[in-house]
Amino acid sequence: MSDTELPWQLWGRKIRPYSFSLSIACGVVAWSLLTHNAVGKTLDGTAGIIVGICAVMAVLFLWVGCLGKNEIMMRHGLMASIGAWSAVGTFILLEGASLTSGLLAFCWAGASAGAYLLEVVEKGKRE
Repeated sequence: MSDTELPWQLWGRKIRPYSFSLSIACGVVAWSLLTHNAVGKTLDGTAGIIVGICAVMAVLFLWVGCLGKNEIMMRHGLMASIGAWSAVGTFILLEGASLTSGLLAFCWAGASAGAYLLEVVEKGKRE
């Protein structure tokens, strides 16, 4: 099984392409939810604010984990993103707002779950 990092470094840290992309995607969805520009009406209300805060937490955990070289924070960021993207997908699909957007949200959730499992497996191999 491969490592989750690229062999190159940026600012003295190894590059994790999925975590970097995920942090940007979570930032976009957080902005969308917190400014009430989300797909569907349910996510424009209180539910959207709650999910948006979860997405912001994912971004913060991922960046603090990367810049602070903190594996636990990285894992928390992946877990928060699973929750945020699962909630987004669920609300969008239950409302019937956009099948494509709902399914793509679940793709992000599934990829984040896989990345989380890779982090846990890699940690176990290093110990």
